[in-house]
Amino acid sequence: MKFTWLIGSTFLPWTCAQHAGTVVPEESPSLVIQECTKAGGCQDEKAGLVLDSNWRWVHNVGGYQNCFSDKGWNPTFCPDPESCKKNCSLEGVTAKGYKKTYGVREIDDGRGVKLDFMTQGGNVGSRLYVTDGEESYKMFKLLNREFTLDVDVHKLNCGMNGAVYFIEMDKDGGKGKDGNLAGAKFGTGYCDAQCPHEKFETNASRGICCVEMDIWEANKHATAFTPHPCSTVGPQKCMGDIECGYGENGERWMGLCDKDGCDLNTYRTSTAASMSILAQHGCVGSTTQVTLDIRHPTRDILRTDTATDHF
Repeated sequence: MKFTWLIGSTFLPWTCAQHAGTVVPEESPSLVIQECTKAGGCQDEKAGLVLDSNWRWVHNVGGYQNCFSDKGWNPTFCPDPESCKKNCSLEGVTAKGYKKTYGVREIDDGRGVKLDFMTQGGNVGSRLYVTDGEESYKMFKLLNREFTLDVDVHKLNCGMNGAVYFIEMDKDGGKGKDGNLAGAKFGTGYCDAQCPHEKFETNASRGICCVEMDIWEANKHATAFTPHPCSTVGPQKCMGDIECGYGENGERWMGLCDKDGCDLNTYRTSTAASMSILAQHGCVGSTTQVTLDIRHPTRDILRTDTATDHF
Protein backbone atom coordinates (compact mmCIF):
# COMPACT_ATOMS: atom_id res chain seq x y z
CA MET A 1 0.00 0.00 0.00
CA LYS A 2 1.47 3.35 -1.00
CA PHE A 3 0.64 6.49 0.90
CA THR A 4 0.78 10.22 0.37
CA TRP A 5 2.06 12.18 3.36
CA LEU A 6 0.11 15.25 4.36
CA ILE A 7 0.33 17.75 7.16
CA GLY A 8 -2.38 19.98 8.43
CA SER A 9 -4.13 21.62 11.32
CA THR A 10 -7.79 21.32 10.41
CA PHE A 11 -10.14 19.44 8.07
CA LEU A 12 -12.53 20.52 5.35
CA PRO A 13 -14.52 18.43 2.87
CA TRP A 14 -12.71 17.35 -0.28
CA THR A 15 -13.21 19.69 -3.19
CA CYS A 16 -13.38 18.48 -6.79
CA ALA A 17 -12.79 21.64 -8.83
CA GLN A 18 -11.99 20.31 -12.26
CA HIS A 19 -10.33 22.89 -14.53
CA ALA A 20 -6.78 24.07 -13.93
CA GLY A 21 -6.83 27.84 -13.61
CA THR A 22 -4.48 30.16 -15.47
CA VAL A 23 -5.03 33.46 -13.63
CA VAL A 24 -2.77 32.85 -10.61
CA PRO A 25 0.51 30.90 -10.95
CA GLU A 26 1.15 28.00 -8.59
CA GLU A 27 4.30 28.77 -6.58
CA SER A 28 4.26 26.07 -3.94
CA PRO A 29 7.00 25.89 -1.27
CA SER A 30 9.96 23.60 -1.70
CA LEU A 31 10.86 20.95 0.85
CA VAL A 32 14.07 19.01 1.35
CA ILE A 33 13.62 15.53 2.80
CA GLN A 34 16.22 12.82 3.30
CA GLU A 35 16.38 9.13 2.53
CA CYS A 36 18.83 7.28 4.73
CA THR A 37 20.45 3.86 4.52
CA LYS A 38 23.03 2.15 6.69
CA ALA A 39 25.39 1.81 3.76
CA GLY A 40 25.01 5.21 2.17
CA GLY A 41 24.01 7.47 5.02
CA CYS A 42 21.46 10.23 4.42
CA GLN A 43 20.94 11.81 1.01
CA ASP A 44 18.91 14.95 0.33
CA GLU A 45 15.84 14.57 -1.85
CA LYS A 46 14.08 17.56 -3.36
CA ALA A 47 10.35 17.55 -2.77
CA GLY A 48 7.66 20.17 -2.37
CA LEU A 49 4.44 21.08 -0.61
CA VAL A 50 1.10 21.88 -2.21
CA LEU A 51 -2.03 23.36 -0.63
CA ASP A 52 -5.20 21.27 -0.63
CA SER A 53 -7.81 22.32 -3.18
CA ASN A 54 -10.33 23.23 -0.47
CA TRP A 55 -8.40 26.37 0.42
CA ARG A 56 -8.15 27.65 -3.15
CA TRP A 57 -10.01 30.22 -5.21
CA VAL A 58 -12.61 28.62 -7.48
CA HIS A 59 -14.03 30.84 -10.22
CA ASN A 60 -15.89 30.55 -13.51
CA VAL A 61 -13.92 29.35 -16.53
CA GLY A 62 -12.74 32.33 -18.60
CA GLY A 63 -13.84 34.85 -15.97
CA TYR A 64 -13.30 36.07 -12.43
CA GLN A 65 -16.59 35.40 -10.68
CA ASN A 66 -16.51 33.20 -7.62
CA CYS A 67 -18.06 29.78 -7.97
CA PHE A 68 -18.18 29.60 -4.18
CA SER A 69 -18.60 32.33 -1.56
CA ASP A 70 -19.85 32.70 2.01
CA LYS A 71 -23.34 32.28 0.57
CA GLY A 72 -22.50 28.88 -0.88
CA TRP A 73 -22.21 27.68 -4.48
CA ASN A 74 -23.10 30.17 -7.22
CA PRO A 75 -26.35 28.81 -8.76
CA THR A 76 -25.43 30.22 -12.18
CA PHE A 77 -22.30 28.10 -12.49
CA CYS A 78 -23.16 25.34 -10.03
CA PRO A 79 -26.82 24.31 -10.26
CA ASP A 80 -25.61 20.72 -9.88
CA PRO A 81 -22.25 18.96 -9.35
CA GLU A 82 -21.63 18.11 -13.00
CA SER A 83 -22.27 21.68 -14.19
CA CYS A 84 -20.00 23.00 -11.47
CA LYS A 85 -17.14 20.79 -12.63
CA LYS A 86 -17.53 22.01 -16.21
CA ASN A 87 -17.98 25.69 -15.37
CA CYS A 88 -15.36 26.28 -12.66
CA SER A 89 -11.57 26.52 -12.47
CA LEU A 90 -9.28 25.91 -9.52
CA GLU A 91 -6.52 28.50 -9.16
CA GLY A 92 -2.90 28.43 -8.12
CA VAL A 93 -1.41 30.14 -5.08
CA THR A 94 1.57 32.48 -5.33
CA ALA A 95 4.55 32.32 -2.97
CA LYS A 96 3.24 35.45 -1.26
CA GLY A 97 -0.20 33.87 -0.98
CA TYR A 98 1.21 30.80 0.75
CA LYS A 99 2.85 33.04 3.36
CA LYS A 100 0.39 35.88 3.83
CA THR A 101 -2.98 34.31 3.04
CA TYR A 102 -2.47 30.77 4.33
CA GLY A 103 0.37 31.13 6.83
CA VAL A 104 2.61 28.51 5.21
CA ARG A 105 6.28 29.42 5.49
CA GLU A 106 9.49 27.66 4.50
CA ILE A 107 12.04 27.49 7.31
CA ASP A 108 15.60 26.21 7.66
CA ASP A 109 16.40 26.75 3.97
CA GLY A 110 13.52 24.58 2.81
CA ARG A 111 14.15 21.76 5.28
CA GLY A 112 11.01 22.51 7.23
CA VAL A 113 7.70 24.35 7.21
CA LYS A 114 5.94 26.56 9.76
CA LEU A 115 2.14 26.59 9.75
CA ASP A 116 0.21 29.51 11.24
CA PHE A 117 -3.19 28.38 12.49
CA MET A 118 -4.80 31.76 11.71
CA THR A 119 -3.74 34.66 9.48
CA GLN A 120 -4.66 38.35 9.50
CA GLY A 121 -6.81 37.80 6.43
CA GLY A 122 -9.07 35.41 8.34
CA ASN A 123 -7.83 32.05 7.02
CA VAL A 124 -8.01 29.21 9.52
CA GLY A 125 -5.77 26.15 9.25
CA SER A 126 -4.24 24.52 6.19
CA ARG A 127 -3.71 21.11 4.69
CA LEU A 128 -0.59 20.37 2.66
CA TYR A 129 0.61 17.41 0.62
CA VAL A 130 4.20 16.41 -0.02
CA THR A 131 4.97 16.26 -3.74
CA ASP A 132 7.82 14.71 -5.67
CA GLY A 133 7.36 17.09 -8.58
CA GLU A 134 4.95 19.64 -9.96
CA GLU A 135 2.36 17.10 -11.08
CA SER A 136 2.67 14.21 -8.59
CA TYR A 137 2.36 13.49 -4.88
CA LYS A 138 5.24 11.83 -3.08
CA MET A 139 4.36 8.17 -2.55
CA PHE A 140 5.88 6.61 0.55
CA LYS A 141 6.61 2.86 0.76
CA LEU A 142 6.89 2.18 4.46
CA LEU A 143 7.49 -1.52 4.97
CA ASN A 144 10.61 -2.33 6.99
CA ARG A 145 11.53 1.33 7.06
CA GLU A 146 11.48 4.19 9.52
CA PHE A 147 9.69 7.50 9.11
CA THR A 148 11.14 10.32 11.18
CA LEU A 149 10.24 13.98 11.55
CA ASP A 150 10.83 16.85 13.94
CA VAL A 151 7.84 18.76 15.31
CA ASP A 152 7.38 21.80 17.52
CA VAL A 153 4.00 22.03 19.26
CA HIS A 154 4.74 24.43 22.10
CA LYS A 155 2.11 26.89 20.81
CA LEU A 156 -0.62 24.29 20.17
CA ASN A 157 -3.06 24.46 23.08
CA CYS A 158 -6.06 22.34 24.03
CA GLY A 159 -8.60 21.97 21.24
CA MET A 160 -5.96 22.31 18.51
CA ASN A 161 -4.74 19.41 16.42
CA GLY A 162 -1.49 19.35 14.52
CA ALA A 163 -1.55 16.31 12.27
CA VAL A 164 0.79 14.30 10.07
CA TYR A 165 -0.85 11.34 8.41
CA PHE A 166 -0.84 9.09 5.37
CA ILE A 167 -3.83 8.50 3.09
CA GLU A 168 -4.14 6.28 0.04
CA MET A 169 -4.68 9.02 -2.54
CA ASP A 170 -4.00 8.72 -6.25
CA LYS A 171 -0.47 9.82 -7.08
CA ASP A 172 -1.76 12.31 -9.67
CA GLY A 173 -4.59 13.59 -7.47
CA GLY A 174 -7.21 11.91 -9.63
CA LYS A 175 -6.27 13.88 -12.73
CA GLY A 176 -8.11 12.63 -15.80
CA LYS A 177 -10.83 10.97 -13.72
CA ASP A 178 -14.37 12.29 -13.35
CA GLY A 179 -13.51 15.38 -15.41
CA ASN A 180 -10.62 16.42 -13.15
CA LEU A 181 -8.19 18.46 -15.25
CA ALA A 182 -6.35 20.06 -12.31
CA GLY A 183 -4.72 17.17 -10.45
CA ALA A 184 -2.00 17.09 -7.83
CA LYS A 185 -0.48 20.42 -8.87
CA PHE A 186 -3.62 22.03 -7.46
CA GLY A 187 -4.04 19.75 -4.44
CA THR A 188 -6.97 17.62 -5.63
CA GLY A 189 -7.91 14.05 -4.73
CA TYR A 190 -8.33 14.10 -0.95
CA CYS A 191 -9.90 11.11 0.78
CA ASP A 192 -9.71 9.61 4.26
CA ALA A 193 -11.31 7.04 6.54
CA GLN A 194 -14.09 9.47 7.55
CA CYS A 195 -15.41 9.25 3.96
CA PRO A 196 -15.79 13.04 3.56
CA HIS A 197 -18.31 14.55 1.17
CA GLU A 198 -16.98 15.79 -2.15
CA LYS A 199 -17.40 19.54 -2.21
CA PHE A 200 -19.35 19.66 -5.48
CA GLU A 201 -21.59 16.85 -4.29
CA THR A 202 -25.01 18.06 -3.18
CA ASN A 203 -26.16 14.60 -2.11
CA ALA A 204 -25.23 14.30 1.58
CA SER A 205 -25.32 10.51 1.34
CA ARG A 206 -22.24 10.32 -0.90
CA GLY A 207 -18.59 10.46 0.04
CA ILE A 208 -15.06 9.35 -0.78
CA CYS A 209 -13.20 6.80 1.38
CA CYS A 210 -9.64 5.51 1.68
CA VAL A 211 -7.19 4.04 4.16
CA GLU A 212 -5.78 6.51 6.69
CA MET A 213 -2.73 6.12 8.92
CA ASP A 214 -2.43 8.88 11.52
CA ILE A 215 1.27 9.04 12.34
CA TRP A 216 0.96 12.01 14.67
CA GLU A 217 -2.03 13.97 15.96
CA ALA A 218 -1.09 16.25 18.80
CA ASN A 219 -0.92 19.49 20.68
CA LYS A 220 1.41 20.34 23.55
CA HIS A 221 -0.69 18.34 26.02
CA ALA A 222 -1.44 15.07 24.22
CA THR A 223 -0.51 12.92 21.23
CA ALA A 224 -2.04 9.93 19.45
CA PHE A 225 -1.08 7.39 16.78
CA THR A 226 -4.09 5.87 14.98
CA PRO A 227 -4.51 3.39 12.11
CA HIS A 228 -7.84 3.65 10.24
CA PRO A 229 -8.15 0.55 8.01
CA CYS A 230 -10.73 0.28 5.23
CA SER A 231 -12.00 -2.48 2.98
CA THR A 232 -11.04 -0.33 0.00
CA VAL A 233 -8.06 -0.17 -2.37
CA GLY A 234 -7.29 3.44 -3.23
CA PRO A 235 -9.96 6.17 -3.18
CA GLN A 236 -13.46 4.69 -3.38
CA LYS A 237 -16.75 6.53 -3.56
CA CYS A 238 -19.46 5.47 -1.13
CA MET A 239 -23.21 5.82 -1.22
CA GLY A 240 -25.68 5.71 1.65
CA ASP A 241 -25.49 5.89 5.43
CA ILE A 242 -24.30 2.29 5.86
CA GLU A 243 -21.56 2.22 3.21
CA CYS A 244 -20.32 5.70 4.13
CA GLY A 245 -20.89 5.22 7.86
CA TYR A 246 -22.89 8.44 8.19
CA GLY A 247 -25.88 7.26 10.24
CA GLU A 248 -26.45 7.76 13.96
CA ASN A 249 -27.89 4.30 14.65
CA GLY A 250 -24.73 2.24 14.51
CA GLU A 251 -24.04 2.80 10.80
CA ARG A 252 -20.73 4.44 11.73
CA TRP A 253 -19.35 0.96 12.48
CA MET A 254 -20.86 -0.71 9.39
CA GLY A 255 -19.16 1.31 6.65
CA LEU A 256 -16.16 0.81 4.41
CA CYS A 257 -13.73 2.27 6.95
CA ASP A 258 -12.95 2.12 10.64
CA LYS A 259 -13.71 5.73 11.51
CA ASP A 260 -12.76 5.45 15.16
CA GLY A 261 -9.52 3.66 14.42
CA CYS A 262 -7.28 1.88 16.91
CA ASP A 263 -5.53 4.78 18.57
CA LEU A 264 -2.56 4.73 20.91
CA ASN A 265 -2.05 7.52 23.40
CA THR A 266 1.02 6.31 25.24
CA TYR A 267 0.31 8.29 28.40
CA ARG A 268 -3.29 7.12 28.64
CA THR A 269 -2.40 3.49 27.97
CA SER A 270 0.68 3.44 30.21
CA THR A 271 1.73 0.09 31.65
CA ALA A 272 3.97 -0.65 34.57
CA ALA A 273 6.86 -1.18 32.15
CA SER A 274 6.31 2.10 30.34
CA MET A 275 5.92 3.98 33.62
CA SER A 276 9.26 2.52 34.72
CA ILE A 277 10.88 3.89 31.55
CA LEU A 278 9.19 7.23 32.18
CA ALA A 279 10.53 7.35 35.72
CA GLN A 280 14.02 6.57 34.47
CA HIS A 281 14.21 8.93 31.51
CA GLY A 282 11.58 11.56 32.30
CA CYS A 283 8.72 13.02 30.27
CA VAL A 284 8.88 14.17 26.67
CA GLY A 285 9.14 17.94 26.83
CA SER A 286 6.68 19.61 24.46
CA THR A 287 8.10 23.08 25.06
CA THR A 288 10.87 22.36 22.55
CA GLN A 289 11.28 20.46 19.29
CA VAL A 290 10.48 16.75 19.49
CA THR A 291 11.67 14.00 17.12
CA LEU A 292 9.16 11.32 16.14
CA ASP A 293 10.43 7.99 14.86
CA ILE A 294 7.89 5.51 13.47
CA ARG A 295 8.97 2.01 12.39
CA HIS A 296 7.02 -0.38 10.14
CA PRO A 297 8.37 -3.92 10.62
CA THR A 298 6.90 -6.95 8.85
CA ARG A 299 7.38 -10.69 9.03
CA ASP A 300 9.39 -10.52 5.80
CA ILE A 301 12.30 -8.15 6.43
CA LEU A 302 12.99 -7.79 2.70
CA ARG A 303 9.59 -6.37 1.77
CA THR A 304 9.29 -2.68 0.96
CA ASP A 305 6.24 -2.63 -1.31
CA THR A 306 2.79 -2.89 0.27
CA ALA A 307 1.44 -2.63 3.81
CA THR A 308 -0.65 -5.79 3.89
CA ASP A 309 1.62 -7.66 6.31
CA HIS A 310 2.09 -5.31 9.23
CA PHE A 311 2.48 -6.78 12.71
